[in-house]
Amino acid sequence: MRTLAILIPLLLTNLFGYAQSNSPNPSGDSLSPMELNLLNLKNMEANLESMVGQPAPAFALLTTNGDSLRLTDFRGQVVLLDFWEHWCKPCIEKLPSTEAMYQELNAEGLQVVGLVHTQGQDKAALKIMDRKGITFPVVWGTKETKEDYFNFAVPVYILIDREGIVRFASLGYDGRLTRKAKALLKE
Repeated sequence: MRTLAILIPLLLTNLFGYAQSNSPNPSGDSLSPMELNLLNLKNMEANLESMVGQPAPAFALLTTNGDSLRLTDFRGQVVLLDFWEHWCKPCIEKLPSTEAMYQELNAEGLQVVGLVHTQGQDKAALKIMDRKGITFPVVWGTKETKEDYFNFAVPVYILIDREGIVRFASLGYDGRLTRKAKALLKE
């Protein structure tokens, strides 16, 4: 299932034409769009892994309700960042799982923040949130948050400890997420 969650956004990326088929590989040959996407996926996973143990990049963004939200507002809490998009089926399918985790663990100190980059499709994202019964805060992501969090495919999940350090990063929903969040809450 994790493979499917990774491949669908990857294929969508390919369909939207983000890959450049004339990009050279180390041997000097041109890469196909799919080969380039796989290479980009591996690079993104490596970048996400490199975040673990590092301070989470700060942000101050507007919520879907128009309020300001800063990551530093949650210092002292365990934070799960859920990067998703309105067109990403695996993202939308996992929103109820993220909501359930939020409902189960919020009283113990877990804060969930959704980040969505809508590219002008705000109404679509709001409809999805309403339909899925999302109660955790969701912010409108920016180009900077995408870059800071290596968020060039979705869904991405970043788990941050009480001190603001990234402790887990996943491209695609990972079944270890709840277990890792519970362990951080006990620290």
